[in-house]
Amino acid sequence: MPVFKTILVTLDGSSLSEQSFPYVSTFAQDDSKIVLLQVVPELHGNVATEIDLEYGWSQQAEEVVASKTRSDLEAHAKDLKETYAFAEVPAVRVILGDPAATILETAQHVRADLIVMTTRGQGAAKRFILGSVTDRVTHHSTIPVLVVRPEDNAFVGPRASIRRIIVPLDGSALAENALPMASALAQQLGVPILLARALQLSMIMPVVAGTLLVPQESTDETFQLATDYLSTARQPLVNKGLTVATLTEWGTPFDVIDGISGAEDLIMLTSHGRGGFKRWLLGSVADKLMHSSSAPVLLVPVRTGD
Repeated sequence: MPVFKTILVTLDGSSLSEQSFPYVSTFAQDDSKIVLLQVVPELHGNVATEIDLEYGWSQQAEEVVASKTRSDLEAHAKDLKETYAFAEVPAVRVILGDPAATILETAQHVRADLIVMTTRGQGAAKRFILGSVTDRVTHHSTIPVLVVRPEDNAFVGPRASIRRIIVPLDGSALAENALPMASALAQQLGVPILLARALQLSMIMPVVAGTLLVPQESTDETFQLATDYLSTARQPLVNKGLTVATLTEWGTPFDVIDGISGAEDLIMLTSHGRGGFKRWLLGSVADKLMHSSSAPVLLVPVRTGD
């Protein structure tokens, strides 16, 4: 059984937004359903110049654009099936509306268990930027969201190469909510997991008269506690037959995670987390990683009431 049964792929008509397809190909199994969604923003008559020239202005300009977009995307879906070896031709949905709200509503309607997005893109319809939409979706989605940061003129193969899954932990139960999905996906892909913990001196040491007091015994004890915590978190995964490594480093969470990750890694973390060391938020780290990391980021939504 696939980890993701229904995958909703958001597009905006640009080649940048299609750089997520190799990951869709990697995650999808033969019985996975793939749904392509392109949202045409409601422009209320303020159509872009290129649309105005091509179709001529009318009260129904948005509907005309949506109809043309649907026809093009349906034809393109057949090519995508062959290029990325999907089991079936992806279903197509083109909807007029607010991009972020429509994506979230469509995900619920098609019962998607994964939304796939890129952090930036540029569509023909009034050039709405997918990156800003990604921020809204990741902050409000109740299902996992995979965020891929595309590169200009990048070579896009038919299948993404993922060599390991990196799971940042902060010592909180909230952050550990990413572990079950990381375990299932690692089993499906046959890749190892790296559990990472970042420690910041400024968050655990007192400051007196502007000076950071750092007793050596305190840093050693803190480092050992964090290492022991990761070992405890690692054991249940190892018991499932997975290959799991751990890493504890001093530094800000973003710097540590960004520094150890590469283009062939997958970073998986909860969208919210709170650790014992001055309550550093994984959510804010996730935002920074989405927009700057070369590795794709898979966010597992967790609410404080869970």
